[in-house]
Amino acid sequence: MIVQLLLSLFAIFFSGCGGDGDSASGQLTGGCSLYAIANGDKCGKERGPIAFLGIISPGQGYSGTCTGTFITPNKILTAAHCFQGAASARVLSGDYASEVVQVIKHPRWRNNINNKYDVAVVVVRDPIDVPPLPLLVSVFPGPGLLIRAMGYGLDETRDPGYNKDHEDRLKGALMVIASVDQNFFYSTFASSDAAICLGDSGGPAISWNASGVAGIIGVSHAIYAPSDSMGLPICDNEQVVSIFVPVADNEIINFILTHAPEAGIL
Repeated sequence: MIVQLLLSLFAIFFSGCGGDGDSASGQLTGGCSLYAIANGDKCGKERGPIAFLGIISPGQGYSGTCTGTFITPNKILTAAHCFQGAASARVLSGDYASEVVQVIKHPRWRNNINNKYDVAVVVVRDPIDVPPLPLLVSVFPGPGLLIRAMGYGLDETRDPGYNKDHEDRLKGALMVIASVDQNFFYSTFASSDAAICLGDSGGPAISWNASGVAGIIGVSHAIYAPSDSMGLPICDNEQVVSIFVPVADNEIINFILTHAPEAGIL
């Protein structure tokens, strides 16, 4: 078993590189299976709060794929490691397209698997006209809680999302939190072999408050996974454990609200 940090295409694999659930376009409601990121069905193709990030590195051009979530009309919450050595990205969601114009990483982030500060707020050039997702801090991400992870990463075919129409790549996986420590929460399959994979970094773990309103409870960070002969993670494996940064952590939520004070809170 190895730890993979899944920013797609990078040698060290990170897990990629408000409003209510019904208001978040078809991404959360229209045709999205509960059991899919690696090994599952596609979500709605409509413009929505969950965005594809095509990372652009200086001198290299396109260098990887991540996922992010609009928490305001022009600010996206994602993983800091997605922008390790990069300062821009192409942003896509349905028929929406824009570019990242500013990247703000948590000041305590270091490129290390055990570093809990793997969050960034990125500013896009053009606001999106769909309700953003709120931050869910009223629900503790404890063992047994169901979450829904979403992302544009690899599926069970290992087909990299950048070679396909990004609209066909968004997927969602129903998972259950297995354990929590001082840095992260760890999730496993709920009832199918689904897990986050390369390109899902920065994507949301979604849960619901007592009124049934959906919000972001975590940010996709990494996975524990077996690897194949080429060193790539085998994501559709029952041994996979997906790792998330909890947004309710004081140092995480304070950072997010410092740079996106208009974000919704549940």
